[in-house]
This record gives sequence, structure tokens and C-alpha cells, in this order.
Amino acid sequence: MDELVGWHRGSFAHVSSRDSIMRRVEYLEDVGFLTGENGVWTLGPEGERYLTDRSTETLLEIMCR
Repeated sequence: MDELVGWHRGSFAHVSSRDSIMRRVEYLEDVGFLTGENGVWTLGPEGERYLTDRSTETLLEIMCR
């Protein structure tokens, strides 16, 4: 978790609170974009689907569901 929070702080300037970052991560997990297990985060099924074409249409469809 600490590594993920640190990466997020370095990559996104406007969100630095651990709680805010974890809310974002929880959202991404809820929509299937990320999967967390035993402290290891990987792409979930929807993240893998997005990765295959990286289209805005696919991303919006995942995030709006």
C-alpha cells in the first residue's frame, strides 16, 4: 500500500492524502480495473480489456458502469 500511495503522489499532483488515494483505488477495484490480493495490485479483467485497445470509448464504458 505504501508503495502504491507513494507512486500515486508522484504521478498525480492534486491528490496527496492517503485517504483520497485509497478511495480512488477502491473505486478502480470496484469497477474491475484493479485487483488486489495479499498487498499486490494487478490489472483486473476490465483493466486487461482496456489495455488491449486503450480506447477512450472502452475506458468510459468501464468507468460509467
